[in-house]
Parts: sequence; C-alpha cells; structure tokens
Amino acid sequence: MGRLAKLRSAWDERLYDSREFLGAARHVRASSFEFRGSERYTGEPLGVRYFGSGQSLDYLLDKLYAQPAHREPGPRRLCLGASRFLREPSDSMDLTLVELPWPYYRLVSGSGFLRVPGYIVQKLPLADTWDQVKASFRKNTRTTDLRKVRRFELDYRLTSEPRAIEHFYREMYEPYAQQRFGELALVDPLDELCYFGSHGWLLEVLHRGTCVGGVILYAFNGSMHFLWIGLPSDLDPPLFDAAFSGIYYFSILHAYREGCREIDLSYTRPLLTNGIYNYKRKWGAHVCDDWKLGEIWLRPSNLDTAVRSALSRNPWIIRRGGRLIGKLLVDDAAAQSIERVRELALRYDSPGMASLELCSVAGFPAHVREAFPKVEFRELGDTPEAATEFCRDECPALNRPAAP
Repeated sequence: MGRLAKLRSAWDERLYDSREFLGAARHVRASSFEFRGSERYTGEPLGVRYFGSGQSLDYLLDKLYAQPAHREPGPRRLCLGASRFLREPSDSMDLTLVELPWPYYRLVSGSGFLRVPGYIVQKLPLADTWDQVKASFRKNTRTTDLRKVRRFELDYRLTSEPRAIEHFYREMYEPYAQQRFGELALVDPLDELCYFGSHGWLLEVLHRGTCVGGVILYAFNGSMHFLWIGLPSDLDPPLFDAAFSGIYYFSILHAYREGCREIDLSYTRPLLTNGIYNYKRKWGAHVCDDWKLGEIWLRPSNLDTAVRSALSRNPWIIRRGGRLIGKLLVDDAAAQSIERVRELALRYDSPGMASLELCSVAGFPAHVREAFPKVEFRELGDTPEAATEFCRDECPALNRPAAP
C-alpha cells in the first residue's frame, strides 16, 4: 500500500470511528423500568431495576425471565442522570441493571457494579504457515468440522457482484438472522452489505456447484473483517452444519491467502455461555476489548435463590482495571471439586482474558485453590454483604494471579 493510500485508509478509519461514537452519544436520554416476574430457571420471583438506552434490554430480559415480566415504566432522564438513579433505594429489587452509551458511562461513577462491555470482539491471529494456522484450531474443530467440509466436498468462490450480494441478502442473510435470533434479530440494511461486499468480497460456500452459505468479508489494515453470514433456510441439517463450518474455514483460508495478519470475527455478546462466543473459540479466536461504544452495569441486592440462578446461568465477561475477566458464580458442589473447576476452566477460558474468577458462597477448599494457580477465587460468605462482595473491584487475595 502506497503512502497516499495509507493516509486515506487512516482518515477513513478515523472518520468511521467518529461516526460510531457520535451515533452513540446521540442517545442523550435514557428510560427507567422496574420488572417483576419468574426467574428463567427456578421460577422464583425476580425483581429488576433498569436504567439505560434500551439497546440490550430485550436481550437481558430474555436471559433473566422465562415469560415476559410485568413492566412498570419510570421517568425518562438524561443519561448523565444515572447518578441520581443509582442513589435511589433499591432494596425491594433483586438486581439493578444500567446500560449507558459512550461517553456517558465514562462520565458517571459505576462504583459497586460489575462493568460489562456491551460487546466483545473475537480475533484469530494468523500464523506464517497454513499448517500453523490449522494447529491453532481446537482439536475437536480439526477432527469434526474439517471432516464435515471434506465429507460434503465443499469449496468456495469469491464475488463482488451486486446481484450476488442482493441474492445473498434476501435468500440467506435475512432468513438466517430471523431464524437464529427470532424477535431479538437485528437485521442490517442492504446498502451496508452492498458497500462492504463491493469493496471486499462475498465468499460463497459451494456444494456441488450450488451456494449453501456465505459471508461478507472486508480487508482493512492487515485484518480480514468477518461481517455478515447467511445460509438458506431449506438445507438438510447435516449439510447446514457442514456449510456453517465451511463459512468459517474458507474465510480463515481466504484471509491467510490475502496475507492478513488476523481475521476479525466481529462482535459477540460478552457472555461465557453464548453459543456464538464458544463457536468462535473452537477456531482459536482470542477475546479483545475493542468495543467502546457502551457498557452494561450489574449489581445484585442479595444472593437469594433467583439471583444466584440468574448470575450462575449468565456468567459475564467483565472489565476490571483495564483487563477482561470471565466471572462465574459456582454452586457449592462445584466449589469443592477439582474436576468441576477444571471443567469450568476448560469450557470458558479464552486467550485474551486476563483470568477466570470463580465466586462461591460456600468457599473453596485449599486443595482446589492450589490446583489452579491461574484462576482467581472469591469467597463471598453467606452473609448480607455477599452481594456487595460479588461486585467488589479489587482482585481477591485468594490465589491472585501475576499481572500479565
């Protein structure tokens, strides 16, 4: 890339970032609600206070409640009025959630809350040789997903034709998004896909010459951006699974062939149980804290049955001291077992996270803590202060890992 092209790319990147941040800042006012309903897994009553932009509200409610909760709206306020909301009594509610866009989450103190990025980014560094790239895939991916690609004799082709991109949008991207996410689906407009597809590629996965899946790819500054995927709704399940694997495999291969240093697998909800997060981990993706447009703050008022269930079933990736940490509330049986703790570490740990932090009301025996020197352990205690301890900012003294 020549000097002028580099300058143009740098300018375009700054302009794009500015538009994104200004778009976030336009959310000047926030809504407040109180929700009451049955917690998703226990059926126990769960009360939630919410203040924020509403961008992730439906997603959060879907994780907390099995059925739509009773919604009681409160006053709309300026985002900078979050401080007043946080000072109001909340003992009658079990959880407080605050969702603020940039720059407001930087201007209001979130002390005493877990700070969760609105999204995380997952990237796969690309090694010098293709064999090294494949070696970064998890063993199960190499033995299962790549076998599916070979079994169905999948191949790929690249195109930037507007007709092909529009067909992909109508017949694959839209139906897949609606089927996969239902009412929570966020379908981007056709012109965005056309812009990036025409300046990048639509990678089509082929089965015997027929397109069975696709993804819009866009290379920028040595990074291949994996943007929008889609699959036809009428594929047989085995071919659907193979095509899904093919989308990732051939995208990584194309990025490597283009000489990219990494493939950016795009944004993911910062939830350790999120299926997309774990699927990207299969391909060796690292977690990156590259999404700065908003935060979600979370604070429990107690650790009753419903709250424990909501927290343990939704282990978040949090921000603390400039690091990303996977935070899990584990039950008493898991806290006592080396095997269960090892299982949790293997299931949820990811390159790019500084550590996993396991929290327990019952505490962890010394032999469990000593077996996992890289895991942070936090003992909450069965006291009224346990909920406060769960959100304390400082790294616990138990098994504090060395700074990276």
